[in-house]
This record gives sequence, structure tokens and C-alpha cells, in this order.
Amino acid sequence: MQRLPPEIKRLVLQEILDGWDLSTLRNCALVCKSWHESCLPVLFHSFTISVDNGRHLPACSRLLAESPYIRQHIRKVVFESKDFPIYVPDEERRMIESILLGLPRLDELLCTSISLETLSSTLPQLSITKLYLKVEVYSALPILPVLNAIAATVRSLTLEELIFGDELTENEFTTIIKNGPIRMTALEELAIVLCANLPLASKFIQMPNLKALYCAGVDTALGDGILCALQTLVVAEAEVSEDFKPLGVDNLCIRWWHGHGHRTLPEAIEHAIATFTVPSKIKEIEILLSPSTRHRKSAFEGLNTLETRFLDLRRNGSFERFTITAEGDIPESRWILDKMPNLDSLGLLDVGRKIQVDIDSVKMLL
Repeated sequence: MQRLPPEIKRLVLQEILDGWDLSTLRNCALVCKSWHESCLPVLFHSFTISVDNGRHLPACSRLLAESPYIRQHIRKVVFESKDFPIYVPDEERRMIESILLGLPRLDELLCTSISLETLSSTLPQLSITKLYLKVEVYSALPILPVLNAIAATVRSLTLEELIFGDELTENEFTTIIKNGPIRMTALEELAIVLCANLPLASKFIQMPNLKALYCAGVDTALGDGILCALQTLVVAEAEVSEDFKPLGVDNLCIRWWHGHGHRTLPEAIEHAIATFTVPSKIKEIEILLSPSTRHRKSAFEGLNTLETRFLDLRRNGSFERFTITAEGDIPESRWILDKMPNLDSLGLLDVGRKIQVDIDSVKMLL
């Protein structure tokens, strides 16, 4: 092990961690000094803090204060809570700020328990590129300073269960943000999961460099702040309002499972194309099957009726490929190939090979 390059050591140890074998990884750290140093970046890459237990936050704060060598390895922090705390005491808020500001390589932050006031005051001093936000608020106003704070740094943003009763007004917006629309110039990936009345109108928030959009939930909150031209759109049982303008996406990915929205697979595909996209702009369509679906022959019934539709897209637009993938192999691929012989012979059909959409990126919607 000592003769292996550090990069190879980390890959081996990361494989152990990915298999959730934490006890083995901890034992590896006790073998010798070299192994100990190799294990630390893997063991402390992600750091979870629970705010439900009144002793956990102070304990984490003491650990990082007394073991400063750990801080440089922490790249991801998760603040979690079973219940949404409406009030965070000043002492806990100072601990949270101290923890975050003391991590020089922090890149990813997952929050289900931090007050938005704490976030908006701390984020400008950080350089994170990924933020996951799920907090209990009843108005869109508190979210604005947070989005403004990350506008120039965060490339990947997930908003989950932010459900606001009323839409934001221009007067309310200008009371919080005085310099016009928030321009989230760094943002490339946006995930919206079970949200409603988000302030995504272009007069409030602009995302000029957005490349990928992930939507899940029947009440998807999409406004005209979402660019009409995207590279990738991923949908999972999502609906939009009547005034929604279809998006001119290159890649359309549909996360589908048996019984998804009471639609068959062909119905789900037709619905996604007609609801979300400009059909003539689509280059690739990908179906991402759940593990419980990919072994069911009934899940693929009716695929033959889509051949005509896809061939029409080919003749009248940019369509290049239809792909069906799953988390793992699809041993029953013959079921699909037999139902779409023309697409297969023209080289427009792939089974089990991903296109532009990364399955790991879509797991947030499962």
C-alpha cells in the first residue's frame, strides 16, 4: 500500500466508503501513519451535523476546533434535522457560522435546518459551488438574499419543498434587492423538487448560463426566468402551469417507473414532449428506468407505437437518438429492440447506454 501513488490509495479507500463499509475504513486508518493520512480525506470528505440533538452541534464545533487538521479534508457539509427549526438560538447560529467559515475547502452544502438569515450572512464569505436547500419558510422574501449571495459562485442548486402561498410582487422584491434582477451567472444546474410559486420570473431572477434543469413534483414552479434554450431537461412526474412556454432542449430525460402518474411509458414520453419541449429542437430522448421497473416486460408494452413518432421527429427536426437506461444493466433489452426494429436498424436506438444525462445527477429526483 505504501508503494501505491496517493491517488490510487484514495480510489481504493473511496471504493470501501461507497460500499458503506465505514468500520473497515476506520480500521484501515489505524494500520499505520501512511494509511491514516490516506484515510482522512475519504473519512472526512462529508461531514454531517444534526441540530435535533442539542449536544451534537457543540460536539462537532469542539472536534473541528481541537483537530484543525481535519478541516482541510471536509468538502461537503450536511446540516440535517427531522423537524424544521423555526428559531435558531444566537449561540447555535454563531457555532454554525464558525464551522462553515473554518473549512477552507468546503465546496458543497446541504441544508435542511439552517435559518435563511444565517445562510445569507455566511454564504458571501464562502466559495461553495453546490447548494441543496430545504427549509420551512412561508414567503419567497427570505430566499432572495440567499440566492443573491450565491449568484456568482454556485454552479449547482437544488430547491426542494419550497412552497409559497402567494407569488412575489415587484414591490416586495425591491424592498429586499435594490439593484434589479438577481443574475445567477455561475448557475449551470438547477433542480426544482415539489416547489410552488418560486420567484423565477426574469424580472426577479435571471440564469443566463443554465444548462441543465431537473423537475420533479406535480406542482413544478417554472417561470420565464428559465431559459427557453437548455442543453438538458430531466422530468419526473412533473406538471406546469397553463402559461408555461415550452423549452427548446437538446436532451430530454424522463425518469419513469411502472405506474408513474398512471401513465404508460409511451404516454409519459408523449406527455413530456408535448408539455415541456419544442419537439423539432430535440436531439436525444432518454428514459431512465427505476430498478423496480426494468425487469417488468409489461413496462415496455406499447413502445412500438412510438416508432412512428420518433421517425417523424427525425424527418422534421433534429432528433438523433432514443436511449433507455437503468441503474444497472438491462438484461431484457431484446424486449425493447423487438418493438422498435426500424429505429434499431437506423442506428437511432440505444439500450443501456447513457447519453448526455448523468444518472448520478438524476438521483436527487428518485
